[in-house]
Amino acid sequence: MFGRVLTFLTAVTTAVCGMTADVYADEAQQDSAQSVDAQSVYVCEINSSQTLYEQNSEQTLPMGHMVKLMTVLICAEELEKGALSLDETVTVSVNANSKQGTQIWLEVGERVSVEDLLKAIIVGNANDACTALAERLSGDEEAYVQRLNKRAKRLGMSNTVFADCTGTDLQTVSTAKDIAILSCEIAKYENLKVYFTTWIDNVRGGLTELVSTNRLIRTYKGILGMKACASSESGECISACAKRGNLGICVVLLGCSDSEGKIDAAESLLDESFESYSYFLPEIDKSYLEPIKVTGGRKLSVKVEAENLSGAVIDAGGEEAIELEADIKDSVEAPVSKGDVLGKITCKNSDETLITVNIVAAENVQTMNFGYALKSCLLNLLNCNH
Repeated sequence: MFGRVLTFLTAVTTAVCGMTADVYADEAQQDSAQSVDAQSVYVCEINSSQTLYEQNSEQTLPMGHMVKLMTVLICAEELEKGALSLDETVTVSVNANSKQGTQIWLEVGERVSVEDLLKAIIVGNANDACTALAERLSGDEEAYVQRLNKRAKRLGMSNTVFADCTGTDLQTVSTAKDIAILSCEIAKYENLKVYFTTWIDNVRGGLTELVSTNRLIRTYKGILGMKACASSESGECISACAKRGNLGICVVLLGCSDSEGKIDAAESLLDESFESYSYFLPEIDKSYLEPIKVTGGRKLSVKVEAENLSGAVIDAGGEEAIELEADIKDSVEAPVSKGDVLGKITCKNSDETLITVNIVAAENVQTMNFGYALKSCLLNLLNCNH
């Protein structure tokens, strides 16, 4: 599937290892593979997390500024819970002021809004801003690093270790696959898109200008973010997420040798993914969601709903070949508990099952007993008399 894009990548980067790799993870064992100019590469679909292409995707490497994506996620979660607000101000500590490397030159005792710190982290990769926000979120940097590792573990980032919050410590390592997991989680927060797609902005009342190093945010159709960065330890790195229609693609390249090459490679991988795939989300006909008759219950029927409706990645243009098969009960006996599986809808492409959607009870229906039946009869008689 990626033959065309990988052939192109060899022309725009310095990749030299010859052959075509199948994009699906379960068919990744190939006799040969043409490599991208990066130490670690991972491409996946955002909604389903389905692997589309990988190259040394679980090789651990210094994370560099990619580490700051976790702070963005934690900040977004705190904002969503109401435990943090964008207009809240944070007082800059001696520790935050002391951070070297990329910074916005925060002064000790200066008060900066959470929104400015977030902008400085997303657009400008600022170490001092990241430290100031980390201290606000967990009290001190050491406690915050523990929080980063716990959050990474819950996300399933099994090859990631945080030794600091800025990425300057070489013991802070991750993989392309783990960064993709993190990026896909961040992509759920639509309120962050405005920051991730900002090219130029300023913070600290106009004292400091921020300029993004990710030119994809200016030109790529459907771009959501995420981050482009570089350091002598991590090399050139990029995480890029984009969405067109229902299909979302995440591309991560770590340890590239060339700044322009990494952008071109990410763009080409995105292009080929959008050309090659679609995201099929089944439409459940209303007839499949009609109430189901209940025998021996306090209600004559039970309402139903589709449980955890999800989609699947398919070849572009393959929607017409997909068939839906429904197997739903005509009636059930009481008692019925909310969540009981009363049927299923299977989406198939030839003999391959793509998606199985359970049809479940949306409410409880208790068993009819003599006392309840007598009470119901009396109430009906009274209503008739009125």
